[in-house]
Amino acid sequence: MKFSRFVLSAVASFGLIGQHAQPSSAQSFYQSGSNRGVAYNYYLQEEAGSPSDRPATQKVHRGRKSTQKPRALVPQKASSKGWQWDFLDQFCRPHCEPWTLFANNNKSGITVNGHTQIGFHSEGTNGDGVPDSFNDYPNRFQLHQQWLHVERAAQTGGKGFDWGFGFDYVYGTDGPDMQAGNNSAGEWDRDWDNGAAYGHALPQVYAEVSYAGLRIKGGHFFSPLGYETVASSGNFFYSRSYGRGLTLGGAGLLIPRTVTGVLADYGIGEHVTAHAGWIDGYDTGYGSGGGSMFLGGVSMMVFDTMHLSYMLVSGDIDGVDEVYTHDLVVRWQLTDRLESVFETVLQALHDLDDSSITLNNYVFYALNDCMKVGLRSEWVDLGRDVEEFNAVTVGLNYQATANLVIRPELRADNFHRDINDGNDTGGVFAAGRRDSTVFGIDAILTY
Repeated sequence: MKFSRFVLSAVASFGLIGQHAQPSSAQSFYQSGSNRGVAYNYYLQEEAGSPSDRPATQKVHRGRKSTQKPRALVPQKASSKGWQWDFLDQFCRPHCEPWTLFANNNKSGITVNGHTQIGFHSEGTNGDGVPDSFNDYPNRFQLHQQWLHVERAAQTGGKGFDWGFGFDYVYGTDGPDMQAGNNSAGEWDRDWDNGAAYGHALPQVYAEVSYAGLRIKGGHFFSPLGYETVASSGNFFYSRSYGRGLTLGGAGLLIPRTVTGVLADYGIGEHVTAHAGWIDGYDTGYGSGGGSMFLGGVSMMVFDTMHLSYMLVSGDIDGVDEVYTHDLVVRWQLTDRLESVFETVLQALHDLDDSSITLNNYVFYALNDCMKVGLRSEWVDLGRDVEEFNAVTVGLNYQATANLVIRPELRADNFHRDINDGNDTGGVFAAGRRDSTVFGIDAILTY
């Protein structure tokens, strides 16, 4: 039954994408992965565009570098027919140039950036907001992320040799969600907590070298799996999808949030980048995690209006359990206003003879230069002992100034009363969960 429902969901998902054909651009300021989507600071889009829009090893604003120069995603022209949103233009005024804490144009090539995220979300019917995820501290205004990012990008212009490094520090209620949860107690940043919900984290400390079309990164850095990012400034929605957000013992359940190891990116031709490397498991940081996994994949421009990325990890996740996980993202763009993204995550647990899968669809529509609406639909099946469930999120991004974005959203989780009766281990795995609606709103100031 679950297999047939999965097939039907997959068909429906691709059908929805087919109606909204063409890709979005990059979705992260700090994410080191290759699956980045839309940059939601609209007045910084040109600066924060997709790695696939950039020349070889050129600096991507607060993100990783591309090792090639694929074609830029080319949106089709919007039709003159349809809804008119001119009345909303009164809320959009020309903005001053975005400001930064530092000039970031020094000869050393070192840049310093950051952001502050403050938000509020309700508890929902089950009393825990979005369980086992980032937004699980409900009914209070909170500092989610106080973020500092320092980077020197390895830039060669496609020729010669260069070196670089990156460093990130985070404090807030999202801090514990970024710690090396699979480390032993006291290793790296695990348990750098402050009170019941706040904490510190060092999600990235790495070095990199680049030669011509090859770039090699080593150290502790963000996982390249996942369309949504750990940094809030790279996402459209305030809440995370279950595929990105779910945790198990402080570490990523389906896809890792951070990894420690080595990753190489190599450009093949003009429009394809291959990725390959080794990591020591999920969410570890220079500790004794004991895992050994292959990390790799490929990202490519299929044609001017579609970008595809496939990334995977496979091996011993903690020295004991054999795991295979992949993340597939297809980004399409229909017009200069309409975008659509499809993502699926599959995890197979060899030792437990079980698997989990998620299917996500995103649709974004730009109302004007400073307002965009979005819809995210999720289908989640976490294995044989857990009933499958759905979630739908509707949100708005309002770019109040060049540095400030406000993101209200409404999220509806569709559970069943008998969900998890065979598991009942708490959180999203608790028995008797009911349908729940959660309202949230946050503000992100970038600098």
